[in-house]
Amino acid sequence: MAHHPSAFVRQQAQHPVDWHIWGSEALTRAQAENKPLLVFLGHTTSPASQHLAQVCFRQADTARHMNTGFVNVLVDRACRPDLDQLFQQAHEVLQPGSRVGWAPQMVFCSARGLPFHSLACPGGAKGWPWMGDVLSTVARLWCDQRDGLLAQARTVRQRLGEGAPEGSPLWHADTDVRAWMTQARLQWGAAYDAPHGGFGGWPRQAHPTVLAALLHEGQQGDEAARRMALHSLRCMAQSPLFDAAAGGFFHACQAPAWQQPSPEKTLADNAMLAWVYAQAAQSDSDPLWPQVVEATVAFVLRDLQATLCEAHSPPLQGGFCTALATLGGTTLRDSHQSTALNALMLRALVAGARVCHRPAWHHLARETLRHLCQTRLTPEDRLLACAGEDGTLDDHAFLLEAVLDLHAADPQPGDMALACVLADALHERFEDPVEGGFFLASHDAPPLWHRLKPSADRILPSGNASAMAGLARLGRTQDRRSAQRVLEALRLQICMEPASHAALLQVAVSLYGVSPLGSAQSACPTGA
Repeated sequence: MAHHPSAFVRQQAQHPVDWHIWGSEALTRAQAENKPLLVFLGHTTSPASQHLAQVCFRQADTARHMNTGFVNVLVDRACRPDLDQLFQQAHEVLQPGSRVGWAPQMVFCSARGLPFHSLACPGGAKGWPWMGDVLSTVARLWCDQRDGLLAQARTVRQRLGEGAPEGSPLWHADTDVRAWMTQARLQWGAAYDAPHGGFGGWPRQAHPTVLAALLHEGQQGDEAARRMALHSLRCMAQSPLFDAAAGGFFHACQAPAWQQPSPEKTLADNAMLAWVYAQAAQSDSDPLWPQVVEATVAFVLRDLQATLCEAHSPPLQGGFCTALATLGGTTLRDSHQSTALNALMLRALVAGARVCHRPAWHHLARETLRHLCQTRLTPEDRLLACAGEDGTLDDHAFLLEAVLDLHAADPQPGDMALACVLADALHERFEDPVEGGFFLASHDAPPLWHRLKPSADRILPSGNASAMAGLARLGRTQDRRSAQRVLEALRLQICMEPASHAALLQVAVSLYGVSPLGSAQSACPTGA
């Protein structure tokens, strides 16, 4: 573990806890020793993760308790988005009404990896129940009431594998994508904070996919949606969420009116928000929008360049690191260089170059793409997520959209061939040939206890939304058919929670308008 590519894993390897990486070795040991798994998911620049490690994992008594009763597994959520999303969904089943977000998460699993209990804490160790009590309780229940825990684990797997109950009205729901968007608009409107902009309670994040969908609705004539988006973007840019001195957006704010920003800035947030502010600049003449894009891109170029990250693995020159945070005067950088997040930043550079009149950003985007191809695309055309890790749906879909964006702005030989390579990989390695849609992990990835087909947005658009958009733009017959089947495969999830599917709905409306799914294919574009 001391040589693992994840900085987070290397840091925790110094503690007295006997950590393992998720995989067959940990599962085999748990089964051989008849112990449950204790899975901790965190990341380098999370203040809560760092605090928890300081007050718990470095303590000899806690480590002894963990090593005696459990097989301990450490997950850097930036390196394993499949595990991150899977355990977050399991948490929502085990703790109804609670969401993990970007907080550290501790999951207790059976020896086969099925979760039966989950804890999440945004405030680090201060917000957890006393660690010793938790460990003692779970260890005792594993000995005395194991059948109940295993039954709960089976329930989690069953719940994640099912949609709406048979006979539910959702099975007969209207499949007009405009009706779905209308319902989502109503839900976003109900959650809208009119005085301060944004949506939901506090702590609060920016919800860039919702803002992008509202801007798109504004372009279709929904003036109220346009006002909601622009007011939110203006409030965010003029609040502590945006670092007016150094540029860039913080990950979240803890208090109303966008006060008390978290110390962390991530590439995910800043790439998405730079892209959304560039969309705003195309639909509104306020000079604030390109100013924010300029400052955000300047922050990323200055503080998240790969050359600034730790040199434990060859840097992706021309690419960007995942996050940084300032804790107690010390700057922490997450050296993980994600293909998916670099692709999102590439899209932000292309969009920003247009509204900020920065042709040099096209060159930077082109260099980023060139080095992604050199370092992340194997001779067999297999895309990697990072050094040594196979790419996920997000890596392929986000990069496909980025290549198409760059080609539209600055066409170069080889762009469309690369786009076809990525699209072919989506069809061959991720697409569900029976029900449609795309799995997060490839068909040949090490199996997990449940195979996710992500539909809802996080900070990022879902991989299925991105794949649907990219394939429809590429426009080959198979691509257009697969794009349509995404909606057919995920219609129940969209019907159950329209507001959580902003990116999918935006793509669906732009492609199919008011067409029912049955006649939607004729509305697909026929070219890139």
